[in-house]
Amino acid sequence: HRSVLADRERVLGEDHPSTAVSLMNLATVVSANGELDEARSLTQRALEIYQKKAGANSAETGQAHHQLGEILRRMNRVNESIPHLERALHVFRGAVGDLHATTLQCMDVLAEALTDAGDHVRAEVVLRERLTVLEKALPPEHPSLGPALTALARAAGRLGKPDEAEVLFRRALAIMETTQGVEHTDTAVCHQLLAGELRR
Repeated sequence: HRSVLADRERVLGEDHPSTAVSLMNLATVVSANGELDEARSLTQRALEIYQKKAGANSAETGQAHHQLGEILRRMNRVNESIPHLERALHVFRGAVGDLHATTLQCMDVLAEALTDAGDHVRAEVVLRERLTVLEKALPPEHPSLGPALTALARAAGRLGKPDEAEVLFRRALAIMETTQGVEHTDTAVCHQLLAGELRR
């Protein structure tokens, strides 16, 4: 990856979109190896290229914001990560739509970052929006609704809404038992979360 990046920088220039692709790929590799400072620097460079060459609202720019936000979160710089994740979500919604897997994943990561930062109110808003998107597009017993309901139930519980949390957990549990079976790990975890909520 380093040799590919060096070749593209030499042949195409340091601010070419293909150079940005190599920067993102190398950042992914070094991030997986725990070299987060270098990963952050590489992704920041890629972001600047995409903003200049592809535009602030391009899918490529959104992906760079998302990757940078995830790296910063891993570096325990969650308050710095949130604006990048929020920007990524805004871009993805415009570029590929609410129901695209990239958008839904970004909503998940943003909600987790907000939770890490103690902003449970905004985390719940994001998770509620995510569930609404899925409910509009999918049949009521679709397997993807189980995790979305569980995540929102946990957020409601953190905000002191035990009745709503219980309803959401029970809906999630019914879906999981039907689609995955009563012995599945996800079903068992949901049972435990519901039991914990009922003990509050």
